[in-house]
Amino acid sequence: MTTLTSPTSPSSAFVQDVEQTLARVGADGWVHARRVGGTSAEQLGFGAETAVYTASVFKTAVLVELYRQVDAGLVDPSERATVTCHNRVMGPLGLSVMVDDVQMSLRDLATLMMSVSDNTATDILLERLGIERVNTSLHDLGLGSTALGVPCAAMLDAIIAELTQRGCTSMEDVLARGPEISRGLRSLDPAEQAHSTPREITRLLELIWTDRVASPTSCAEIRRIMSSQARPNQLRAAVPDGVAYAGKTGSVMCIRNEAGVYTFPDGSSFALAVFTRVPGMQERRPDVEQAITDIGVAALRALGAPGF
Repeated sequence: MTTLTSPTSPSSAFVQDVEQTLARVGADGWVHARRVGGTSAEQLGFGAETAVYTASVFKTAVLVELYRQVDAGLVDPSERATVTCHNRVMGPLGLSVMVDDVQMSLRDLATLMMSVSDNTATDILLERLGIERVNTSLHDLGLGSTALGVPCAAMLDAIIAELTQRGCTSMEDVLARGPEISRGLRSLDPAEQAHSTPREITRLLELIWTDRVASPTSCAEIRRIMSSQARPNQLRAAVPDGVAYAGKTGSVMCIRNEAGVYTFPDGSSFALAVFTRVPGMQERRPDVEQAITDIGVAALRALGAPGF
C-alpha cells in the first residue's frame, strides 16, 4: 500500500519522487522511511506493506539474534569458530574467497557478515544461533511479516539450480536470455525465501537505535558493527561527510536493496529501507544504485532532516 495524502503534502511529493526515480531506471521498488522515535506522521511509504525478498538485508536480524543470545548468556561474542574449506559459501568477498583454514570469534564473523556481506560468516553464525531462534525473536519483537528462509548456501544453490533448469549453465547464458529470465523465479520469491516489508525493516532499525532489541550495551555493539559496512554508494551516498550512516545492503542479480539509519550532528536519526527489482540479471546496475541514493535524498528531504 502506497502512503499518499493530499497533492501538496510532503508524502505526496515523496511518492512522486520515488515513482519518477524508479521509472527512470525501469525498476520496481518498495520503500519506507521514518524518523527514529518519531510519530506516525513522521513516516513515509511507497508500497511499504508489500512482502519483499530481502536478500542480504536479512543479516541484520542475524546480528540482532547474536546479541540477544549474548544477553541471555547462551553465547560469548569472543567464542571462536573454525572456518575450513568445507564451510565456504559462494560469494565475492571475505571468508568466501579465502583458501586456508581460519579461526575467528563470533563477533568478528558478525563484522564480516555486515561489512562485506560475507556469506560464509553468515552461515557459520546461523548454524551456531539457529534460524528458528532468529525467527522466534523477530516474532517476539512484533515483526510478524519478517522471517528467514534458509542459509546463504542453500539460497544460492536454489538460484543456480533454477537457472540451470531453464537452460543456463553460465552467466553469459543468463545475460543472453534477456529480461525474461528473471520472471517467475521461485528462488527469488519472498513467499519462498527470506522476506519482510519495508515498514517492518525500518521498525527493526528503530528498535535497534532505541535499545529495544537487546540490552543497551548490546544494541550499541550492533550499531557499531552495522556502521562498518564497506559500500560507499547507494544510501550512504545520500548524505555529506559529518552524517553518520549504518546499514546493510542486499543484492543478487535482479535484486538491489539497502536499509540503514542516518544520524545527524543534532542527534536526530532517520531509518530508511529501499527494495528494488529490475528485469534481467545484470551483475552491475550503477543506475539503480544511483536511484537508491536519490530515493534516500528524497526521503530525508520529505522528513525534514537537517540540511535537506
